[in-house]
Amino acid sequence: MRFAAVAAALLLLGASPDTSDAAKLNTPRVLLPLYSQFPNNFTLHVDDGGCYKWSTKNPTTIQLTVVEAAAGKGCSSEAVVSAVISEVGRHTAIIIAEDAASGEVLRCDVIVDSIASLSIVTTTREIFIEEAPEVFEVQAYDDLGNKFTTLEGFAFEWQVRTVSKRAKDGVIKVLRFEDSHYNTPSQSLAEIESAGLHGSKVLLYGVSTGQVEVTVALAQPQYQNVRPAPSVILAVVANLLLDPLDTLLMPYTKVRYQLELVRHGRQENLALPSEQYQLEVQDSAIASLQSDGVIVEALSVGKTRILLRDMNAVDDEEGRTTSATLRVANPTALDIQVLPHKSWQLIAGRHYELHASILDANRHVFHIGEGLHINIEANPKYFSNDRKTASVLFGRAQLIGTIPVTASLPDTQHSLLAKKHLVINEQVKVKPKVTYLPWSKTPKPYEIQLEATARTGDGSAPSFVWQSRSPRVASVSQEGVVTSSEAANVSVWLDKDPLNVAQAQVRFLPPCKLSIVGRNLQAEAGSTLHVPVQLLLCDPAGLEVKAADCRHAPLAVETSDKVRKLPKNGGPLDAAAGSCASVLLTSDAALLTSVRVTLDVQLPNGDLLTLEDTTTISFYKPLRVLHPTSALTVLAPGSSRNVIFEGGPRAMTGLAKPGRKISIANPALAQWSDVDQNSVNHVIVRVLCNKVGETELALSLSLGEGDAAVEAKGVVKVVCAMPDSLTLTPRLPTPDYDACSISAGTLVALSSQEVTVEVTAFDSHLRKFDNFSSVRSDWTLDPRDAVHALPAALGNDPVRDDAYGVFLPGSAHHTLRPLGQSNLLTVTATLTAAQVQVKAQAAILFLEEVQLSPSSLTVYNHSSKLNRMKISKGSNSFLLNIVDGKDVIDINLAKQKRAVEITPKKPGHARISVVDACLPKETRRAAVGEVTVLGIGSVVVSVASQVQEGSTVEGSLTIVGTDGQQMTPPTAALVKHKEDATKIQVDISDTSPLHFKVTGLKLGNAELRFEVDNVLSHPVNINVFPPIKIWPSDLVLVPGSVMQVLAKGGPKVPDAVLEFSSSSPERPSCLDTTVGGMMEARCTGSGRVSVKAVAPDGHIYSQDSAPVRIVALSAVEVATPTTVLEQGTRMPAYLVGKSDTGEVVSPFVVATLEAKCVWADHGGRLHVKSSDSVVHVDAVNVGMAELSATFQLGEGTVFTSTAAVEVIPAQRLTLPPNAPSAAPILIAPFSKVQLRASSGKFFLDCGGEGIMSVSEGGLVTSAGPLGRGTIVVSDHKTNQKLVVGVAVVPVAYVMAQAASPLGVFARGMQTPVHVTYHDAIGREMVVPSEERRLEWMSSRPQTLALTNDLLQLGELGRAVLDLWDGAQHAFLKLQVRPIVRPTALSQGDVVCYHVGRQGNWSTLADAALQVDATTGWAVALGPGDANLNFVSSEGVTTWAEIQVSPATSVAWLSPSPSSFSSNAPLLAKVLIKTNNKSGAKKSSLVEGKCDPPASKLPSAIECKVAWEDGSYDPTLSAEPVYDFQGAQHACQVSASSGERSKKLMLMACLRDSTVCTDRLGVTFFSPVEVAAKEVVLSEQAGQVVLSGPSQALGKVRVEPTPELEIGHAREVGPDAIAIPVRLTDAFWALPHAHRYGSVLLRINSPLTGQTFILPVLVDKNVQAPMCPNKPALFTASWDLLYSFRTEIIFAICMVIVIAAASNLYFANNSYTSRGFAPPPQQVQNNSPFLNRSGPSTSPNGSNSSYQSNLHTPGRFAYTGYVYGNQQLDNSWGSPGRH
Repeated sequence: MRFAAVAAALLLLGASPDTSDAAKLNTPRVLLPLYSQFPNNFTLHVDDGGCYKWSTKNPTTIQLTVVEAAAGKGCSSEAVVSAVISEVGRHTAIIIAEDAASGEVLRCDVIVDSIASLSIVTTTREIFIEEAPEVFEVQAYDDLGNKFTTLEGFAFEWQVRTVSKRAKDGVIKVLRFEDSHYNTPSQSLAEIESAGLHGSKVLLYGVSTGQVEVTVALAQPQYQNVRPAPSVILAVVANLLLDPLDTLLMPYTKVRYQLELVRHGRQENLALPSEQYQLEVQDSAIASLQSDGVIVEALSVGKTRILLRDMNAVDDEEGRTTSATLRVANPTALDIQVLPHKSWQLIAGRHYELHASILDANRHVFHIGEGLHINIEANPKYFSNDRKTASVLFGRAQLIGTIPVTASLPDTQHSLLAKKHLVINEQVKVKPKVTYLPWSKTPKPYEIQLEATARTGDGSAPSFVWQSRSPRVASVSQEGVVTSSEAANVSVWLDKDPLNVAQAQVRFLPPCKLSIVGRNLQAEAGSTLHVPVQLLLCDPAGLEVKAADCRHAPLAVETSDKVRKLPKNGGPLDAAAGSCASVLLTSDAALLTSVRVTLDVQLPNGDLLTLEDTTTISFYKPLRVLHPTSALTVLAPGSSRNVIFEGGPRAMTGLAKPGRKISIANPALAQWSDVDQNSVNHVIVRVLCNKVGETELALSLSLGEGDAAVEAKGVVKVVCAMPDSLTLTPRLPTPDYDACSISAGTLVALSSQEVTVEVTAFDSHLRKFDNFSSVRSDWTLDPRDAVHALPAALGNDPVRDDAYGVFLPGSAHHTLRPLGQSNLLTVTATLTAAQVQVKAQAAILFLEEVQLSPSSLTVYNHSSKLNRMKISKGSNSFLLNIVDGKDVIDINLAKQKRAVEITPKKPGHARISVVDACLPKETRRAAVGEVTVLGIGSVVVSVASQVQEGSTVEGSLTIVGTDGQQMTPPTAALVKHKEDATKIQVDISDTSPLHFKVTGLKLGNAELRFEVDNVLSHPVNINVFPPIKIWPSDLVLVPGSVMQVLAKGGPKVPDAVLEFSSSSPERPSCLDTTVGGMMEARCTGSGRVSVKAVAPDGHIYSQDSAPVRIVALSAVEVATPTTVLEQGTRMPAYLVGKSDTGEVVSPFVVATLEAKCVWADHGGRLHVKSSDSVVHVDAVNVGMAELSATFQLGEGTVFTSTAAVEVIPAQRLTLPPNAPSAAPILIAPFSKVQLRASSGKFFLDCGGEGIMSVSEGGLVTSAGPLGRGTIVVSDHKTNQKLVVGVAVVPVAYVMAQAASPLGVFARGMQTPVHVTYHDAIGREMVVPSEERRLEWMSSRPQTLALTNDLLQLGELGRAVLDLWDGAQHAFLKLQVRPIVRPTALSQGDVVCYHVGRQGNWSTLADAALQVDATTGWAVALGPGDANLNFVSSEGVTTWAEIQVSPATSVAWLSPSPSSFSSNAPLLAKVLIKTNNKSGAKKSSLVEGKCDPPASKLPSAIECKVAWEDGSYDPTLSAEPVYDFQGAQHACQVSASSGERSKKLMLMACLRDSTVCTDRLGVTFFSPVEVAAKEVVLSEQAGQVVLSGPSQALGKVRVEPTPELEIGHAREVGPDAIAIPVRLTDAFWALPHAHRYGSVLLRINSPLTGQTFILPVLVDKNVQAPMCPNKPALFTASWDLLYSFRTEIIFAICMVIVIAAASNLYFANNSYTSRGFAPPPQQVQNNSPFLNRSGPSTSPNGSNSSYQSNLHTPGRFAYTGYVYGNQQLDNSWGSPGRH
C-alpha cells in the first residue's frame, strides 16, 4: 500500500508541467518617475523572442509602443513603456503580453510616482590625474525607498566643489559623453546633452590633485523641493609607485627607494625628496631613514611601512597614501639558481647567470642591499667567469662535462655555504634540419627519416624525445620518422634536458623547376627503365632548393607511343644524386627517342605553372643479323658481299661507344673487313670467299664494366660454292592469253621499251647465290638484228641501303634494247666455271604502240553522217572504251577496217581509248581520241531597252555553242522570235539571220524573246517612250530672271540621262543654261534651249529644242483672279510683266527677279503682308479699294500698277441660338462630293433638279448648269430632318499657302502646302482630292520642290513655285534661310545650337564635329566638314553644313597654375589659336545660350602628364575637360602622392595631332593638415597646429574675427607651425559665448586649395575678465552710455582718424624742394599678437592684410588674414555661425 502511494506521487510529479523553460519578461515591475522633460522610456521584452500582443487598460497613465511589429500580425517580442500622466500621486498600470501562438499571458505592473530622494552611485572614490574618466550615476527613490527603474528622461545639475586647502580650482572636470571617446548610453541622454544639460550619468575627469565634493540635484522645477543627493568626497591623486614595493633585509643592511609616476600607461621617475613628496618610516625602531631621504637602513628584526607623504594634502583628509613594506629578518641558508631557465642541464656555447640568494627560515629571499656580497665559484675552464655582481656570476658554458658550483657568504656572524653540480651537454643537432617537399593542392603524406645527435656531459648515451609541433598535419615516431602532408615542425630534445632542443622543419614549397638527372638511360626492349627526376622548389624569396622526395607528384610523360609509363613513380635513386623520384618506363620495341617529363603545378595563388625537362632514352633490341636476313650467304670464289649486324647496346650522345669484336671460324676459306669502324648502333662487315667450303662470321658487342656490362653476339654462315643451275627471267608482266592469240610462255613488250633479263644461279643444294660475278657468262640472240648488241659482262645492280650507306647484293642481268620493230626474240645464256657449264633460254614478243587518227573529232548533234577514227600499228587484238561522255556518243570496233565507228547522241564532250589486248594489263598504253558533239548552248539578244514611238533601232543575236564559242546556226529557218506585236515590230535581216530591227508602234513596255533550234533567249524588255519635249515650249524671259525648264516624255530614268544646253547665236552670253536645265537670262535677245536623252553608251534616245525670247520689262500689271471679294475672304495677287513689243511676261518669271515690291491699299479695305510680287490679299472692310503695287528692280527701275477690287459684305443669316450653320456648300460643276449623316437617307428637295442629284447614301453629283439646290436628310424612325444648301459655282481661282513650324523656311525642312479653291467672290469651295489635277513647276527645284503635297526645301535662296489645276494658277514664293548658326567654326570651338524647338541633333562626321543629341552642345574636334542634322519632336527636319578650320597652335592660358594638391584637382586652361582674321580668341565658347549639358562634352585636346623624375604613379591622371565658367578647354589633373611636394610636367595637344603646348611645370603639394578639428581654449589663449609642406604653410592665411586675436605663427616641428589664438572682449559680448560653434576660425591654404573652418570651444571654467563695479551714483548714466556704446566708439574713432590723417599730411609729409618728404619708417610691433588696428602698409607700398613679422630663411613667411566664403563642415559636429 505504501509502495502504491509513492508510485502515484512520482507519477503526479512527473506529469506536472516543467516551467523552467517558460517565457519571462525582463522585469515584472517597472517604477517610472513623473515630470520627465525628455523621453523617459523603458523597453520590455520577452526572453524567448516570440510574437506577443501588448495591451494596457491605463492609456492615460502610460503609453505603450510596440517595437518592430510583425507585418499583418501587430505582435512583437518588445514594447516601449513611457509615463504620460502628470498628476501628482502614485499611479498604477498593468501591461499584458499575450503570446499570439499559444495564448500564454505575461503581466507587468507599471507604477508612476514622484521622486522623493537621490543618491550618487560610483565604483570608486579615487581617480587618477589625466587617466580615463570615471562614470558617476545618480539614482532616484520614491517616498517608500523604492528605486526608480530608469531616469533617462531627466536632466540633473551636477556640482563639483574643491575642498582641498592647497589645491586650486579645476581639480575635476565634468564631461558630457558627446565630448569624450565614450558612446552615449542612450538616445534620451544624447538629447539632454545636445540641449546643453547633463543627464543621470556624467563623466568626471581628473585634472589636478586634490579633493572635491560632488553633489547632484534635479533640474525640473517640479522637483525643486527634492533635496540634492548626499555629497560624495572624491580624491584626485597621482598614480605613484614606490620601488621596491616589498623588501626583506638583514639587520644593518640598506635599501634605496625610487618614486615612479604612471601617466598614460608609462612610468616616469620623480625626484625624491621633493617639495611635494617625502618618505617617512612608520616604525623607527625597526628601520631608519637616512639623511638623503631615499635610503632606509634595517635596525632590528620586525616589519614596518615606508610611507610617501604628499605635502599638498590636508592634514585631516583621508587621502590615498602610497607606501612600501619593509621586513627585517636573520638569514638561515644560501641557494644557487641557474637563469634564465633554472635548470642544471646546460648547453655548451650558451650564456647563463648563476644567481646566489640568501634565504630566511621561510625560504624568503633577502634583498641584497648596498655593501653586501656573495662569493660564487665555478671552474672557468668549463664555465667562463665573464662578470660578477653582488649575487650573480655571468658566464658561458664552454666544455662538455660535469662541474661543481659553490656559493658562500663572507659574514662571520652568518657563515653560510651552498654547493651544486652543473651538467654541460652538447647542443642537440638534427639532420636534415629542413626537409623540402613539393606543395600540392591535394597533398599526399610523405615519410621522412630524421636523425638526431648530441654528446652528454655525464658521459651517458643520449636518449631523445621526438614530438610533432603540428600534430594535426604531421606525426613523428620515436625513431625520427615523420609522416606529413602539410608544412610541419618537429622538435627533438634530450630526455634529461627538455630545454636542449633542436628543431626540424618539413616545408612544402611550390615546384619551380624540373630536371632529369642521370646519363646512360637505356634498357633492353621489354625491361623497365628508371628515369631519375630532380625537382627544385622555390621559397617566397626566390631561393631554389631540392625536393627530398617527390614520388607523389603527378609526373606526366610525353614520349613515343611505343613507350609505356608504369602507374606509380619510383622513389629517389641512390645512383642518381639529387633525384627525388624516378619515372618507370618500358617498351617492347627497340628505339631511341626523347622523353619529356612534365609536371602541372597549381600555385597557392591559383596560377598554373608547367614544369618540364627532356632527355634521350634508348630501348635496344638483341643483337641480330639484318642482312642477310637468313644469316646465310652463298658466294662464288672470288666474290664478296656486305653483312650488316643491328641491335645491342646503343651508342648515345656524350657516352662511350660499345666495344666490338669480329672473327671468322676458318680464315682460309674467307676473309673479313670492318667497313665502318665508327658506325653507331650497327656494324657492317664485308666478307670475301677464297675457295669452296663453309665457315662462320661472328660479332660480339659489349657496353660498360663490371656487373653493369652488357654483351651481345651475332653469327652468319658463309658458303663458298660453284653454280649448279641457272634461270633467265625477263622483267615483264604476264600477258592476258585469253584476249590475245599467242603461244603460252611468250612474253610481250613494246618495241620502244627496254627489257631487263635477270640471271639467277643456284648451288647443288638449290641455295641462291648472292654474288657470282667472278663466273664467266655467254649470250646468244635469235634473230640477232631484233635488238642492239649485248656487252660481254653481265650487269649487276647492287642495292644501296640508304639507312647504312652501303651496297647489298643485287641481281645479275642483261638489258635488251629493241630497234623499234615488231619481232619474236629468243635469248640463250651460258655460265662456265671450273669446267662446269650451265645454260638457260627465254622468248619475248616486241610490239609497236597503237595509234588513232585523227586524234580529235568534232561533229554536230543533228548530223546523220557516220564518223570514224582509224587504228594503226599494234597487234590485231584491241579493246575499246568510252572514258568520258558515254551519254554523248556510241562507239563500235570495225575489226576488218581497223577503225572505231562513232555515233553522236547529244551535245557534249567525250573521250575514247583503244588498247592492245596482247600487251599485259600492267604495260598497256591506250591511244586516246577526243570527240566533241556540238549543239546550241544559249542565245543572247543585244538591243536598246528604249525605242521612241515611230522610230526604229537595230539589234543582233549572238549564238553560243555548247562549247562556249560563238557559232552560226546551220540554217536561218531555225531562228524564230516572239514579241508584243501591238507595241513593237521585229524584222529579221535578209542578209544575216543574226541581225534584226525593232520599231516602236505604241507607248508602253513590250517583251521580246528569240528561239534558235528550240533554245530560248532571255526575255528583253523594251520601253516605247514618247518623244521628249521641252516644257514650256515657248519661253519669254526678262534679263535677270532665273528658271528651270523641264523635259516631258523621253525614255525612263535611269537608263537615260537628260542633258540640257542653250544657244544664242546673236548674243551668246545672253542665255546661260546648266546641264540640269537651270536658265538665267542676262540680256535681251533670242536663243534656243535643247535637251537630249542619252543612253549609258552615249547613244541618244531622243532630243528636242524650244525657242527662248528675252525681252525688256517695260511695265507690270497687278493681276487678281477676281475683282469682287466677300469680306473675310482671301485671294492671291501677283504682277504680270509687259514688254515694249507686247509680250506678256508670266508672274512666274517676274517672281524670280531680284526686286522689291511694295503693296498698298489706299482705302484700307484690303490687307497685304508680303513684299513679294506674289502675295495674298485679305478682304478687311467693305467698299471699293484700289490695290497698288510699286515694283523696283535691282538696278533701280521702278514700275507701278493698280487694280480696283470691291469688297462686298458677307451675306450672313442670323440664326437662333445653338442653330446649325446655314452657309451653303460650294461645289464645282461636274463634281462629286460625299455627304455623311449619323442616320437617315438623303434626297433632293425641289429647286435643284437638273443642277445636281444626290443618292440615298449622300453622294452629291453636280451637272453642268450653275445654280442652287436643297438637300434633305430624313430619318423616318426618329422623325428628324436636316436641310443643307448646295450651290454649284465655277472655280474662279486657286490659292496656295504654306507655313513653317520653325518660324522660317529652313534648309532640309518639309512642310505641307495648303491648296484651296475659291469662287468669284473668294469663298472657299469643296473640291475632293481625287478631282484635283494639280501640276507644279519650280524656278529652282534644288531649292524648292513639291513631293506628296509637301514642300521640300533644299539649297539656300529664293524660289518660286507655280501650281496649276487646268487654267487656274497659284504662285508661291519662298526664301530658304539658314536657321542653324554658326556654320563656320574653328577647331576647339564650343557652340550650343538651338532653333527654338525641342528635338534631336546628330552628325555623321564625328572626327570634325560632335554634338550632344539632346542639348545641342557641339564641339569642333578637328578640321573638316560635317553635316549637322536636326529633327524636332514634331518630326520637322533641317540641316546645315558646318566647316571647321584647323587650329594653328595651343598655349596655356595665362596665368597658368603653379601648384595644387590632392584636396582639389588642378585645372590648367588652354588657349587654342587659329588663323582667323579676328586674331586670337579669348574664349572658345562661340554660342552658349543653353544650359550646360548634363553629360561631359568631348574635348578637342588631349592631356599628357608625368612626374618630372619619371616615376610611375597610377594615381596621377590628367583628363581634358571644358570649363564653362571660363569658356576654355582645360586639363584637369589629380594625384595622390606620399611625398610632401613633387613636380610634374603637363602638356596639352590638339586631338589626334602633334600640335602641343609647351611643357608646364606644376608643383604638387600634399594637403595641409590640422591637428584638431576644433580650437579648444582652456584659458584665455590657445593655439592651432598645422602640418604640411613648408611652401604651403608659408602661404597659409587666417581670416580674423572680432572675437579672436591671431598671433604670429611659429615653428613647432618639421613641417609644422602653431598659430596663437587669444579671446578678445568681443567674445564675451556674445549672447551664447560658450555655445559650440558660436565662433568660427577660418584658415585658408591657397597653394593646396584648402579652407578649414574650426569651431572655437571655450571651457566653461574660463570666465570673462572682471570689470570694476559701477558706482551706484552713475548707474543710470552708465547704462545709458552702454546702450549707445557702438555709436560713441564709432564717433571717437572717426575723430582720431581725421586728426591722425591731418597730422600725417601737414607734419610728416612736409614739402621740400624735391617734393614731399617720405614718412618715417614704422616701428615694428614686438607683441606676439597681431595689431588689431587694421590693415598695414607693406614696405613696397602695397596693402597687406595682417602680414606677420616672422620671416624664417628657407622655411615660410606666415600671413594671418584672408577673406573666404567657405561654409562650416557639418561633418565635424554641431553647426557653427557663418
